[in-house]
Amino acid sequence: MTPALTPGILQAGAAAIAALDRAALHARLDRDGWALLPALFDAPAIAALLACLPPQGPGVAAGAFAPLHAALYAQLAPLANAWAQTLQTGWRYPASAPAGAQPDIRLDIVETGHARPLTQHEPAPDVFPLQLVALLSDPKRDFAGGELVLTEQRPRMQSRPIVIPLRQGDAALIPTAHRPCRGAHGFYRASLRQAISPVRAGRRVGLALLP
Repeated sequence: MTPALTPGILQAGAAAIAALDRAALHARLDRDGWALLPALFDAPAIAALLACLPPQGPGVAAGAFAPLHAALYAQLAPLANAWAQTLQTGWRYPASAPAGAQPDIRLDIVETGHARPLTQHEPAPDVFPLQLVALLSDPKRDFAGGELVLTEQRPRMQSRPIVIPLRQGDAALIPTAHRPCRGAHGFYRASLRQAISPVRAGRRVGLALLP
């Protein structure tokens, strides 16, 4: 029997996020612009999430992500504020997720022959500067192609492509739009967009969570 999607079924992922070395995580995001979270979702969590897929499934209830959302927000809020200060946006994020706040969660299905074009979130005070993206399908069994691709545009430089290797259950933290990069004359604003390359065979199911 497929487990139901409840806060308990995602508790292991929430605990894994809470246990991350915050300084090391922030250093990776500052340096590379992304960070891999291997095996964040275990087999029961993946099964519960896949069972939510429409048309048979009910969709994802944001309340089930409450523990994971709280852990993720607490880990990333200090970095979000540091980035906002460096980029001089004037925005400020609380140390913990506001009471009653629910993340924006989306299950994304990409079928054979399809892709997701390059996109980014519109920067705004109520848009968190980092998001979590995860892979629920097995790239060895369920689909071919469908890589997660980032492009980073730096001032007066060519776009830098980044392919993030994801296995089933892996997640990655990526910027929603911009991040600060250190250059020879201080910091500058880098613009990032994300895409899914064409799925050559099968069906790719991913998840995106915006705190």
